[in-house]
Amino acid sequence: MLSALEDRLRGLVDPIVDAEELELVSLELKKGGRRWLLRIYIDREGGVSHKHCEQISKLVGIALEVEELIPHGYILEVSSPGLDRPLTKREDFSRFKGRLARLVLQTPYQGAALLRGRLLQSEGETITIEHEGQPVSVDYKNIVRARLEVEFPKRAK
Repeated sequence: MLSALEDRLRGLVDPIVDAEELELVSLELKKGGRRWLLRIYIDREGGVSHKHCEQISKLVGIALEVEELIPHGYILEVSSPGLDRPLTKREDFSRFKGRLARLVLQTPYQGAALLRGRLLQSEGETITIEHEGQPVSVDYKNIVRARLEVEFPKRAK
């Protein structure tokens, strides 16, 4: 039931976020103590500001009041996905080509269920990542979770 409600919420939220020229990265509805929490992560090229989050919160809040999709009390939280943002769509793997990422696989590659390395390519159903200095091709459907890794620039000595 929760996933059906999340799908309906996504159908409501996605056009609002899109109209503001932002990207809906993810949406989750979960019970936290006595209240429910609707958490929405948004992004755009160059990042999002507090003002973006505030605007989406306002617009989604109004839409939720009108549509009455959530039949109980809830808290609405809108934020950036952060530097270690999840890669949730095929397009994310192309967009973040060259960045360091971590992939959790359903079927391990040579015994490894976790691959960490630079995203090299995304073509069709295949993602290529440089893992331990070697290019490794992974079927998109084999990826359980993926996220960017935070990188800090190396200091000159």
